[in-house]
Amino acid sequence: MVVIVDAGLSADKLDNKYYKAAQEKNVLIKSLIHPEEFQGALTTHVWPNHTVFLDFFSDDAADIWATGLKDLHGLVPYDGLWLDMNEATAFCNGECPDYGPPPSNQRLHKVLDKADSGSQSEG
Repeated sequence: MVVIVDAGLSADKLDNKYYKAAQEKNVLIKSLIHPEEFQGALTTHVWPNHTVFLDFFSDDAADIWATGLKDLHGLVPYDGLWLDMNEATAFCNGECPDYGPPPSNQRLHKVLDKADSGSQSEG
């Protein structure tokens, strides 16, 4: 059996074993835009909602990842892994700690109208 996993860790539950270990070891990729959110971790949105990423240049991060894979194997004795989205990528453009559902059409039209009016006044 081959299981699919993503490189991101859920940051929605602070008691998440792997998120907690990564915070304690200070091995999450850091945000330069939102350093006050999620204890300074770069936060985006993938399958588990708020998502953070291990900095694999750290040996401690590799240990946390290995522990997670070992724990997963204890639950589902897999033969191989498919590492999907093995980079810090997401459903939003860039960082998005406040990610929510897509804007309604009305809200989207207001944003587009504002952008259009700004571009016309400059041109």
